[in-house]
Amino acid sequence: MRTKHVIFLILQVCIILSSCTKKEEEFESKGLILGADLALCACCGSYIIELDNDGKAYRFMELPEDSNLDLSQDSIKVNLNWNFDRECASITYINIEKIEKE
Repeated sequence: MRTKHVIFLILQVCIILSSCTKKEEEFESKGLILGADLALCACCGSYIIELDNDGKAYRFMELPEDSNLDLSQDSIKVNLNWNFDRECASITYINIEKIEKE
């Protein structure tokens, strides 16, 4: 009888442990919003962001409506999902799909 209880307990522990899953990352990238692009050129006038410390500056025009980020602050660390938008005079623009302050 005791052996059945031990086997049952081990089975319950295995079921509980197998049901635990690691939460998947919600965001594909990390970034640093550096601020507004104040240069005077045909492709300027957006915001500058560096993604995943690759040293390259990207530009974006707007944030998603539910972002609640204040772009008037300097150097905001963020987590984000994005996709490529376009190139303009060797400046890469991205669309930000989802973003939150780190």
